[in-house]
Amino acid sequence: MTVSRARVLAVALAAAVTGGLDPVAAQTDAANPPVNLAPQLVPGGGEGDGTGQRRAGPRVPQGVGVGTLTEIDPASIGLLSGPEAFPIDMWRGMSRPLVEALLPRLPIGSRSPTVQNLMSRLLLSAATPPQGEGTSAQLIATRLQLLLAKGELAAAERLAAIIPERLADAAIDLARLDLLLLKGDLDDACGRVTDLMKTRDEIYYQKVAVYCALRRGDMEKAQFGIGLLRDSGDEDATFASAVNASMGVRGVRLEGPIAATPLHLRLLQHAKLPIPAEILQDRRPGMMQLVARIGSADMALRAAAAERAEAAGALSTDSLVALYKAFDFKKPELERAMSIAESDGGARGRALLHRAAEAQEAQPAKATVLQKAWQIARASDTFYSSVRANRGFLASLDPRAELAWFAEDAGRAMFALGDLERGMEWLRLAQREARRGDWAAASAAALWSLGRVAGAKGREVDLTEANIQAWWSKLAPRDKDKAAMRAGLLYAALQGSGDAIPASAWEMLLIAREKSPSAAGANGDLLLPLAAAVSERRFGATVVLCLLLVGEGNLADVSPAGLAVVIQALNAVGLRKEARSLALEALIGAGI
Repeated sequence: MTVSRARVLAVALAAAVTGGLDPVAAQTDAANPPVNLAPQLVPGGGEGDGTGQRRAGPRVPQGVGVGTLTEIDPASIGLLSGPEAFPIDMWRGMSRPLVEALLPRLPIGSRSPTVQNLMSRLLLSAATPPQGEGTSAQLIATRLQLLLAKGELAAAERLAAIIPERLADAAIDLARLDLLLLKGDLDDACGRVTDLMKTRDEIYYQKVAVYCALRRGDMEKAQFGIGLLRDSGDEDATFASAVNASMGVRGVRLEGPIAATPLHLRLLQHAKLPIPAEILQDRRPGMMQLVARIGSADMALRAAAAERAEAAGALSTDSLVALYKAFDFKKPELERAMSIAESDGGARGRALLHRAAEAQEAQPAKATVLQKAWQIARASDTFYSSVRANRGFLASLDPRAELAWFAEDAGRAMFALGDLERGMEWLRLAQREARRGDWAAASAAALWSLGRVAGAKGREVDLTEANIQAWWSKLAPRDKDKAAMRAGLLYAALQGSGDAIPASAWEMLLIAREKSPSAAGANGDLLLPLAAAVSERRFGATVVLCLLLVGEGNLADVSPAGLAVVIQALNAVGLRKEARSLALEALIGAGI
């Protein structure tokens, strides 16, 4: 029988790190509930969790055995029920190889609340597995890995808990280990890796074992493991630097690109090495969540990571605000907050503006700071996070004539938050004050378009030729180069939601349109498959293709034609609320 060299090393290292070692206290992270973008698990039918509530039990498609969990196809189980759950047959018409090929391409780094919500429901809904070659383990492992990447640790833990132990799979084992590292259950992670190394020979597990030896303070066992890894030919500069620093080597510096895994970040934390700013290039909200919670990391880096994680729903808004409050700003900085933040352009500047808004007592002064905060946030694609973080300050302001100059900013923020009633109050203020000048009329036109797309009710948001004409005459001159693009997105949002665009409105767009042909977008090749999925009523395929089509970037970068198709497709499969939300996000992202 041939035994691999890696397997021999794994067995040796497993033997070296087990037995007779005194564990130290576990290093844990404070639990922070995620911002409520993902669907909620529905109580009832599950096991008690010790809080007097009942956890949701696994949802199983009809026709799948439910006598015991071991009879359930793991690829079919899910955590959602009720209206939040997607249809049981959502994968109808898609082969298993296609589903497994497309899921890893989902835009997990998107800052769109709607996109994140749709992805969560896609991954958490129970569904009859797609047909075709492949194993149950592959599909469930992909779902687990994507939930971890999204930072939905509680959901990943629930899903992992209902996977039968008989389903031995390397990818599932790795996901379970990374879940413990991300959560901060480090003693449990070390115990699990010891068990895994009895049957697995992955180098990653060997590195985790070295980390665990360092945590216990057992330098002899750590040295032994390092020697085995060196003999295996492993070349991991980040791991080597962190290990050297942990063992007391002075002057250690990270060189080259950082390896970004939960293990590497935990090692850097243990070694008290600074986490490089390049980690912010990582597209996984789950990794940003971990960076935000590492107390020894640079505060500005933690705040920037927290903004990324909060935007994706992987960190609560309260946790982001707590980091903003942890900055030690001096009085002169707070007094010059707006000029400092404008030159800073980063998370520290946004934290400074939050603190400055908090310090203002007069409503006009508070509104001035919020206006600057959101102006900067829109330029850095952090608008929704900034609005949520400053929601309390906004709620304290009254829509009165004294604040007419702030009506557009306040109304936009309220519509973004889904508070249509308060958004309409600011819209009415803007419309009452429109006679005061073009700036006020432009504000009214902008809020009219946002209110209409958001689904607000009332004559103030009626779709009339007069309102469209006002939009063109008052709002378009703000930025003539982008007028046609913004109008195209507005028309796409309105038409995709079922509104009929007047012929005169199309004429205004055609006159303003640039001569260069519009592209269908980077994923324009998905438009035809999406149209086919909608016509054949294939729910899962429709949602996946819509997510791939909008991508991870600013929704305003999606072509009007592409946006209209996505909105119409979501409407066609019954996701009307999500279609409206996506349309509104695109308009706000485009600067309306």
